[in-house]
Amino acid sequence: MIYWGTPQYKEPIYAYPAVKEAALAIGEDMSKQALGIYQISADTIYYPVYDLVYAVQPAKVGSESLKASLKRVVAGLKVTVKNKDNGVLSSSIDSVAVRITNIYSELNYYTGKPQGTPRTIAFPLVRSTDGTQMSNATVMLFPSAGKPEFQLSIILKNGAVKSFKQTLKSPLTANTRLNLTLSLGDIFSDESSGDFNVDNWNEENENIDVPTLN
Repeated sequence: MIYWGTPQYKEPIYAYPAVKEAALAIGEDMSKQALGIYQISADTIYYPVYDLVYAVQPAKVGSESLKASLKRVVAGLKVTVKNKDNGVLSSSIDSVAVRITNIYSELNYYTGKPQGTPRTIAFPLVRSTDGTQMSNATVMLFPSAGKPEFQLSIILKNGAVKSFKQTLKSPLTANTRLNLTLSLGDIFSDESSGDFNVDNWNEENENIDVPTLN
């Protein structure tokens, strides 16, 4: 028995995930099939995926209860941008976008392992109602092929774009969620830190020092 599904969510996740279904057919070798990521139209970047869990085990269908220990096969990422003083973000900021490079493009349908050509995943951050931060509900990604690069673009209302990028210290692995908090100084003296306080996820910590963005 091979099981793929999504768990019930205890907290909000990214609202617009997408996954290419495996091309299953009777008699086909399922180890040669895969779930894939969707490309954002007219661009070289891709959408985040669903929160996927997986299991494979022998079973006599119809003669025994179906039970499985489900394993999460995706990584999670949550990014928060705020001021160092926790005040309202600059009114000159129009939008903020994140890209994560080096993400595997497929999960093998039979093994649940990542494979394929590494791609870049993109998603926006949303301003809070009180204007003190911009963040995203947890984004799900296929695991990374080595250490991914974190890229942040801050688009100003005058059309200027402030950018920052840095390679993360560790790969993004299945069932690991990374929370990155970037604190902005004057207009873009940045500092970042990672904290994990997530039930049912493995926890890691990483600090990022962001230089002044010119």
